[in-house]
Amino acid sequence: MAGKADVNLEPKDSSSQASEGGAVIDSFMQHDVEETRIREGRIAIANFLRKSTCYDIIPESSKVAVFDQSIPLRLAYYALVELDAEVHKVSGAAASRGDAHAVPVWDPLRQCLAGIITVLDILHVLKYGHKTDSIKEIMDEHSIASWWSLVAQLRRNPALVTSLAQANVPAVQAAALQAKDQSQNYKQYADSEEERAISLGADSTLYEACMMLQTNRIRWIPMIDKDSHTCLGVLTHLEVLRYLVSEFREERQLFNQPIKSLGIGTFAFNGAKIVSARADTLLCDVIDLLIENHVSCVPIVDSSDKPITIYSPSNITTPTAKSSIDMCMTLPVSYFLNISGSGEDSGSSDSDATPTNNVHHSNTDTEWTAQLFTCSCDESLQDIFVKFAETQVHRLVSVDANGSIDGIVSLSDLLFYFLEQQDE
Repeated sequence: MAGKADVNLEPKDSSSQASEGGAVIDSFMQHDVEETRIREGRIAIANFLRKSTCYDIIPESSKVAVFDQSIPLRLAYYALVELDAEVHKVSGAAASRGDAHAVPVWDPLRQCLAGIITVLDILHVLKYGHKTDSIKEIMDEHSIASWWSLVAQLRRNPALVTSLAQANVPAVQAAALQAKDQSQNYKQYADSEEERAISLGADSTLYEACMMLQTNRIRWIPMIDKDSHTCLGVLTHLEVLRYLVSEFREERQLFNQPIKSLGIGTFAFNGAKIVSARADTLLCDVIDLLIENHVSCVPIVDSSDKPITIYSPSNITTPTAKSSIDMCMTLPVSYFLNISGSGEDSGSSDSDATPTNNVHHSNTDTEWTAQLFTCSCDESLQDIFVKFAETQVHRLVSVDANGSIDGIVSLSDLLFYFLEQQDE
């Protein structure tokens, strides 16, 4: 009979047996209550997103930057840097600057949206341009459209990749390398021409918007007014969170479960590989880690493997503030994050902070300094919501009781948790 092996053969009186039996029943009932609460919470958020539209998150007064597809890549990069600095000044040091890291691109001939250029485009130019010593050539001699077109043609024609990879044209060789990697890892890339053309009607629901972000594995999506065909803004996970925090109201306590029990986040104890780097790691190697491991950030750790900050694609707008983008790849990542290049932390008073502290390391000497915000896998879903809302960042680094990294929790992990199909 099932369960026989667990039976305790010691004699028990009837009152003891009744007490233990009641405890088992209470445990099952409590589990059912928790499961019901989890389900109700997910349904409540999903229904809220279904009732809200993209128009709801668009400010009444705002400006939207749009690039002409014919501008050189270097000019596009400098424009991203300027937009980044402008948003940073308005938002403050702790706020996310992700809004300035993706800009819609306009095709003047067809009078339509050609796509969206993001910091990931710049990362790929640096990665493959560095391998072929052609960063300057690509940035100066290619427009947004010509570079997109070259990589797209090479990706569609593998035979042409093999042929042109042997050509003595560094920029073409770089494009061939990028096209080859995209062909081999198509689903991992969000900058193919098909995905680049994805946009969203501003009257679409936020649930539909989040589903598009998840299904297409993208981080940004332009919102288009269907009547005027104009771009009203770029939707990210952060905009959805801001709206959710400000408008969603729920009196029931539905989000008290720890995130590790809900499957939210990427954790080493679940078998995931958590990529990290030391402060003296070259920028080119950190960018390789980002792209080749398909991760959204690389935590920078000290000699004790404790995190001191992170490097993410958004940090690629930093080099021109401190060094030429053409020469930045052979410098240590610490140079762009204002931390010690020795792999030790900077001696900040926060270096011994407990995992419950938000900021593990911060240096205010430069406006470009990245901040690290941490959490614990034992924190509740409610606590994680609050941390994302307060910090306005796209990811939290999970640390254990010793302050070592045990996982990453991204804003997309949090929102996608509510998108799974629910039986209503």
